[in-house]
Amino acid sequence: MHDSSVNLYDNVYADFASRAEAAVRQETYGEDLGQSSWLTVREWLEFADQLAIGAGSEVLEVGSGSGGPAVYLALARGCRITGVDINEHGVRNAAGLAQARGVADLVHFQAVDASRPLPFPERRFDAVVSNDAMCHIRERSAVLQDWHRVLRPGGRALFTDAIVLTGIVSHEELAIRSSIGFYLFVPPGENERLPGGGVRGARHSGCHRQCGGGGPPLA
Repeated sequence: MHDSSVNLYDNVYADFASRAEAAVRQETYGEDLGQSSWLTVREWLEFADQLAIGAGSEVLEVGSGSGGPAVYLALARGCRITGVDINEHGVRNAAGLAQARGVADLVHFQAVDASRPLPFPERRFDAVVSNDAMCHIRERSAVLQDWHRVLRPGGRALFTDAIVLTGIVSHEELAIRSSIGFYLFVPPGENERLPGGGVRGARHSGCHRQCGGGGPPLA
C-alpha cells in the first residue's frame, strides 16, 4: 500500500515547458498539445465539432490544466475560451502559454474550484467542455446544473471520465491512483444515469480509455 501523497499536477505543470516533457507528449500522443491526460488532436477537434465550436464561440473549459488544449483550439477555430482549473501552477503556465502563442486576447485562465458554483453569469457560454476532470468532482449532478446555468439557450456540454472501472482492480492499484490526488471511481453506466442538469445535448464522450460510455445525449 502507498501511504504517502504525491501531487501529480504540481509536478507536471512545474516542468511542463521542459524538452523532456515535450518529447514525452510528442511520443505518446503523436502531437504535442500540452495535454496532461489521454487526449489526441483528432479527439479534441471531434469534441469541438460535437459542441459546434467555431469562430466567435464562447467556450468554457473545466479543468484546463496546462492550457495547451485551450490554446490549440483557439488557434484552430478562432473561438474565445475561458479555462478554469483548481491548480494555480497550471493556471500560471496556461496564461504564459497563451501569451507566448499570441492568443492572450482569445484565451483567459483563472483558478477556480469547479466543484463549486462557477463565478460566471447566466447564459455566458455557447459550450462547456471538460476532458478527464470529472473524476475529481464529487457532486456531478449539481455541477451539471451549474453548467446549464452558464450556458446560452441551445448550448452544449461534453465531458469525459477517465476513471470508469470496467474490470477487476486490486486495492493496491486503487491506492496508487489515489495517492496522486482525489479521485472518484465509478462503474460503467454511472455517468449515463446523471440527469444532465437540464443541458440539452449534454453528453459523455466514449473513447479508447473508457471515459464513461458515449451514451445518447441527455435532455
